Amino acid sequence: MTTPTSLPEALSEIEELRGQVRELLRLLGQEAPLNTGAAGLSTSEIAGLDGMPEISLAQVSLERKQPGRERTQIVAEERNVIEIAPDIIFKLDLHGNLAGWNKRLETVTGFVPEELNGRPAVSFAPECEREQTAAAIRQAFEQGYTELEGHLLTKAGRMIPYHWTGATLENHLGHVIGLIGVGRDRTVLKHAEEALRTSEARFRE
Repeated sequence: MTTPTSLPEALSEIEELRGQVRELLRLLGQEAPLNTGAAGLSTSEIAGLDGMPEISLAQVSLERKQPGRERTQIVAEERNVIEIAPDIIFKLDLHGNLAGWNKRLETVTGFVPEELNGRPAVSFAPECEREQTAAAIRQAFEQGYTELEGHLLTKAGRMIPYHWTGATLENHLGHVIGLIGVGRDRTVLKHAEEALRTSEARFRE
């Protein structure tokens, strides 16, 4: 990701990230199988993220439709994509508790799988943001989709700016069984926005 040099570029960058997340969530609804991860948890096999070397959303989607390929191989490849993704990918149960995640969540938060399993999603937000986080989760269940700008609270107490996008996860009968979402670190973009504001203020002066 390049650092925006103007306010329009920063806004364009944000919109592009949202588009990538929407594409990911769209693919989640296309026969996304469940897989038991190393932590013994049921996690959604999620296809691709932008920026992965030699792998793209289009490639993964195409591979899933190729009848000559073994299903187990495709699932294994999708699992690898999930694990090396630079974004946090997670699944919540119907109570808003963590039911699945990729390795990135452990790396960023410092929590081990035993501490993450069943952990309430709102506990990852600082106290001052937990009410709006709970509201965003309710909105996802009621309307099928939600976005939230906030912070991720690590085990060490560090707050990292994150943009969260979530959507309802349904079974083959169309029944909602939880939420699936993506969290993107906005630290670099935040710094760029602050630099832009400072630059514009100096220009006005």
